[in-house]
Amino acid sequence: MSSKTAEIANRLDRLLGYLHQDPGNIPLLIESTELGIQAGRGKEALERLELAIAARPGEPALLSAKGNALLAMGQPKQAATVFENLISQRGADPVLNFNLAHARLYEGRAAEALSLLDSVPSTERV
Repeated sequence: MSSKTAEIANRLDRLLGYLHQDPGNIPLLIESTELGIQAGRGKEALERLELAIAARPGEPALLSAKGNALLAMGQPKQAATVFENLISQRGADPVLNFNLAHARLYEGRAAEALSLLDSVPSTERV
């Protein structure tokens, strides 16, 4: 195990301990999901996230994290569904549009991805 992998695993274990004490802590849930995927424990991370979503249905931060987790785990179709539902519930959002475009690109739907990206406002640098 590389030192980076060991560092991720150690951080994840610490976060899981904190989550045991504070299971409703959304930032900890999201970070533990991301670290779980990096540590090769994506299925476990997604299950934990699903439990949190069941306890707080409709929580946008958790749903967005689920979409990102599915995308990272190579499930773009399921991720796209999550992002589409969030967009329909919350309205247009540049981050959600970008994430949906990312999912569409991985699905092989490049034209749709480009169309979604066209709807994301650009930021002008001075």
